[in-house]
Parts: sequence; C-alpha cells; structure tokens
Amino acid sequence: MPYIKKARREHLKPSSPNGALTAGELNFQITNLVLDYLATKGTSYGTFCEIEGVLSHVSKEVYRRRVVDYEDEKIKENGDVF
Repeated sequence: MPYIKKARREHLKPSSPNGALTAGELNFQITNLVLDYLATKGTSYGTFCEIEGVLSHVSKEVYRRRVVDYEDEKIKENGDVF
C-alpha cells in the first residue's frame, strides 16, 4: 500500500462528488484513472508494467485488508466448507 502523506491525499482523490454505485461504475472510474496516467506518462512497456503492477497490488491489498476479515466473519457465521 502506498502511504501517501496526508497533505497530498485530498489532492489525489477522484474529483467526482459521487462515488461509484456499481461494479461497472467502479470499473469506469479505474479505467479513466489508468487512461489519465497513460496520457501523462506515455505508452511504453515500462508504463504498462507499472499499471499492471499497481492494479495487482491494489487487488492484493484490498484482499488482505478487507476480504480476509469478511471471509473469516462468514466462516464464523456459517461454518467452514473445508
């Protein structure tokens, strides 16, 4: 997880006053962030590797920080499958 200084965080948040309400809208927002990054950095193998790496790390961090706790709670509620 990138630990961005608090002074920069508000500046870096998406400017839309309304957050995504569906998976499609979230996909749209993320895609536009990636396209903006590409427009700034330019297309190259290195830029594509950066993007793929960031998306992979975000997915892993969300899983580690949020999904694992959710899954553990559901195991307690419903019993384990294994």
